[in-house]
Amino acid sequence: MKTVLFALLAGVLLLPATCRSEDDADALVKQLGATDFEQREAAVKKLQALGLQAQKALQAAAQSDDAEIKKRASDLLVYIDNLETIDLLDNNGYYPLRVGSTWQYSAGGMILTNKVDGYEKVGEFYCAKLTTYNNGQPVAFEHLTVKKDGVYRCASAGQPVTPPVKVVSLPPKTGDEWKINSVISGQTLTGTSKVAEEKGVKVQAGSYDTVTISSGDLQVSGISMTQKMYLAKDVGMVKQEVNINGQAVGLELVKVSLTEPHAKAPAATSVGTVGQPAERVPEAA
Repeated sequence: MKTVLFALLAGVLLLPATCRSEDDADALVKQLGATDFEQREAAVKKLQALGLQAQKALQAAAQSDDAEIKKRASDLLVYIDNLETIDLLDNNGYYPLRVGSTWQYSAGGMILTNKVDGYEKVGEFYCAKLTTYNNGQPVAFEHLTVKKDGVYRCASAGQPVTPPVKVVSLPPKTGDEWKINSVISGQTLTGTSKVAEEKGVKVQAGSYDTVTISSGDLQVSGISMTQKMYLAKDVGMVKQEVNINGQAVGLELVKVSLTEPHAKAPAATSVGTVGQPAERVPEAA
């Protein structure tokens, strides 16, 4: 009897919190249509933090006659449906893809900036959009997703990669190897990627212990190329070497600014708001 009473009491004690969450979600959904942009953005982040607890209110809002509310609610439902992927995008270790994170690279006298501009659905995959900027202007972009076994490129310049190409195995282990055989824009990409280690890799941002992903036999519709990426844990790519038909191109990390990862809710039912850029530069090895 005591056990039953305790269980009932616990349920009564938890009920107000659940109701408050639902009430909060209803109020925040209305705020999605606020005239002030910052209020709308604040509502989005708070609804992301509620996660699954906001799902019911968002499902109703996705049928709203207010176009702004309808669009934002629909986007948030996609976000909630992909919380597991978002956690992998945030916290995969060697290829962090948190919204707002930036990496600056020196490339042949230029400074290029890679930035995670947001999360988008590409076909069946929920992806991070990684854009490359030169002097503030976008010059290239790709979409990457993360599964439990690796990071995959799903699209390049808006063109689907079929099937998606594995970029990094997770966790990366020396000796890992996989075949590449995909099509993009009608062009066939084939080759093999291998994982190794290299310590004390020196770049402008510092010295790092890295895993390397080498692809020495890539063929793009008859064009031969090689590629080697150097990845540092909790930093991302610190160096890249590409050779296309004998012409070498390289990138070297100058500066990295990673946003904070999503904060998980205590009940593990949701993931928190998209992190804001934090001027925190990971220490070099």
